Amino acid sequence: MMHYHQGWVDEMLQPTAAQGGKRLRPLLCLLACEAAGGDPDQASRPEVPRTDPRFSLIHDDIEDGSPLRRGRQTVWSVWGVPQAVNAGDGLFVLARLALHRLADRGVPARRCQVVGLAFDQACLALCEGQFFDMSFEGRSTVELDEYLWMIRHKTAALLAASAQMGRWWPPTTPS
Repeated sequence: MMHYHQGWVDEMLQPTAAQGGKRLRPLLCLLACEAAGGDPDQASRPEVPRTDPRFSLIHDDIEDGSPLRRGRQTVWSVWGVPQAVNAGDGLFVLARLALHRLADRGVPARRCQVVGLAFDQACLALCEGQFFDMSFEGRSTVELDEYLWMIRHKTAALLAASAQMGRWWPPTTPS
């Protein structure tokens, strides 16, 4: 189901051409890494945690009742809500495990801690923003300041975390 959500397999779990998203957050992370003197090639290795909490997209589809994402059925609409929640939670754990593996690759403990904190803060902000997003659905009007607060805790928090995580990537030369 996780591979399906990524676009790597179809509903029958057979390989298919991936239909990726915009990849703006991973790109921002790599650009911030380079701007801070880090090595974007190291930061883009597959075992590096994504700065795009994809688990949240599975949860968002459930919460919004969205049957489609990027023209394909959502995980919950194929396998049901309980399995989709489980897949989303699994993707969250995989991201956290990837953060823990940074130390195995020689990333200093302080940097691992800061990157993990940035990821966790972004995930919490995302949950707060999603709470307000869902609460707006039953209302006839939403004030501009409420809407801006909500997107600051969803879209903007993820963009900020991407840049922050890239900034803390190990430098190419000793600091």
